[in-house]
Amino acid sequence: MECSAASSVEDIKREIPIASKATGVVARLTSNMAADIQSLIFQRHKVANGTAGYVYTAKNSGPASEKVVRLGREECSEEEGCDYAIAIVNRRTGKINYLPTKLICFENVPVSDFQEILDSSYKRKIDYSIDNSISRESWADKRRALTDDFGSVKKIKMQDAAKRRQIKDETLSVMLGSAFAANMKKEVETVEKSEISLLTKAESSVLPKANMDAKSPREVYLFSNFLSDAEVITFKSEAFDHLNESRKNLITNGVSPLVCNLIGNISINTERTCYLLLLDAMIHCYKILAKRRFLLQIEWLQLQYPVTVLSKIRELFLPGEFVSENFRSKPKLPINLMAKDRLLAHILCLAILLDYEGMALPITPWAKELGTAEPKITKMAVALGCNVSAASAAEGVRLGTLRIARLVGPPQTSKKRSSGRPGAGRGR
Repeated sequence: MECSAASSVEDIKREIPIASKATGVVARLTSNMAADIQSLIFQRHKVANGTAGYVYTAKNSGPASEKVVRLGREECSEEEGCDYAIAIVNRRTGKINYLPTKLICFENVPVSDFQEILDSSYKRKIDYSIDNSISRESWADKRRALTDDFGSVKKIKMQDAAKRRQIKDETLSVMLGSAFAANMKKEVETVEKSEISLLTKAESSVLPKANMDAKSPREVYLFSNFLSDAEVITFKSEAFDHLNESRKNLITNGVSPLVCNLIGNISINTERTCYLLLLDAMIHCYKILAKRRFLLQIEWLQLQYPVTVLSKIRELFLPGEFVSENFRSKPKLPINLMAKDRLLAHILCLAILLDYEGMALPITPWAKELGTAEPKITKMAVALGCNVSAASAAEGVRLGTLRIARLVGPPQTSKKRSSGRPGAGRGR
């Protein structure tokens, strides 16, 4: 886009017309940045460091952008052995007049770059609090998008095959109605519970405290493992106000859909809302820690939960203090693997307790919600004392899962293992 202007371009400092050898000025605007050419105002600015150079700016009479400046520089035509002129043709007489002209090319530049041109002492401010990190999921999405656009035929076929292998709700419905479900059910029923070292111990520091003398599944774990009676009384009204909304509004406000499935009629038992809100906060914390072993202080301060809930989570799962490695790094709290497993075990245990009628846990939805592999959820459920079995067709469609963990009793104690090879120390 080109527009010509009179030679009386305003100087930003003197605000008077500029006397110039050239009798005309031609402005070349790139990227169609001027919507209304008639309202453009051109100004000349002195370059810093005492040089004789000038730069130009173009702006409309209306409000301008605070981050972008239209910066123009004069073309050095004399160095290239040419010059610019405007030809004025009289169509009646055929007479042509040539006027010496300046050609100024404009482009959009950041305000900080423009300030550096005018003032050599200007330094761009660097905000060290900005987090420019990107998650692995975002990188993966960008990589897949680039493969779709520019990948080879082999790469595109591999990516399409990976998409087809993803398990969705439609895939679960088909699998539950096929022969695969019957074979899987038979295998699951015959497989014995696998014992895992620390998680299967009743006295483990990972699992919640269990009642080993319980006669029914509802007596194995108590709600007092999570909140005391005094803590429940403290914020049950606040928890009720927080969850006393429609399912749509709760999900919009960030509440986990799996927690919404467990809410039920909270007006009958308002104390139940305390544990539901605690479960949602625990899920939120675990999702932050799913792919890493630290928690930023700014992320912790952004959690919108009652003080009682946050202090309980710090007490049970996140001990320690937020520290900075150096003056540029952000304060963060290191989290070890045992603390993450402890948080996961308590999440699954509380979810089972809140399902009072079934005392069950669907494996697939919880694995997706927590960003954890299904085998890990299954092993943790077995360690809690659950029996993992195949879901019926109706349960699979309703809950979106192939397997369901049901609490059947206290966790099994690990068997004592004999040390040394058998027969060692016997006489010949």
